[in-house]
Amino acid sequence: MVFNSSYQLKYKESLWIDVIFYFLYALIIAVVFSYFILMVKVYIDSQAVNELDNRTANHEFSQQKIYEKEILDYQKKIDNYSAIVSRYKISSNILSFIEQTTLSNVWFLSLDMSQLTDEIKLSGQAENMEVLGRQIQVFEKSQDYINHIKVFNSDIEPSGKVRFILNLSLNPKIFSYKPTI
Repeated sequence: MVFNSSYQLKYKESLWIDVIFYFLYALIIAVVFSYFILMVKVYIDSQAVNELDNRTANHEFSQQKIYEKEILDYQKKIDNYSAIVSRYKISSNILSFIEQTTLSNVWFLSLDMSQLTDEIKLSGQAENMEVLGRQIQVFEKSQDYINHIKVFNSDIEPSGKVRFILNLSLNPKIFSYKPTI
């Protein structure tokens, strides 16, 4: 009987050891299985992140190209505007010169500028021929700004006033003329 009880005790201990062994064995298998499932999940997620990064990079690149194109368009518009403004600045220098050198009893009725030939055609009216002559002398004294003067037409009206057309050939220095106040 002693043998029987020791066998039963050994059998009970063996049963518990078997249960714990199989439980630990199942736990290890579950951990290994979970590890592989998580590794696959991490791989799939990293692929998705890489794909999103590529799409984002392409989108950012295309967005950057769009922004660069807009900036270049604005830069071209600014350059065009600067060219226009600089031309008006030059014209205003010429107008300032004419305003400062015109005698008080001479009126200019129209002005026609040609940038290609650097000439100005002025049509106007003077009080009399003497005043027109003095105005031409004033222009002739401004040799730094005017190269040549031609009188195309001058008519005396019944009121005694003189209508005239002058052609002024300009020196390029006139474009940098600074008016005196």
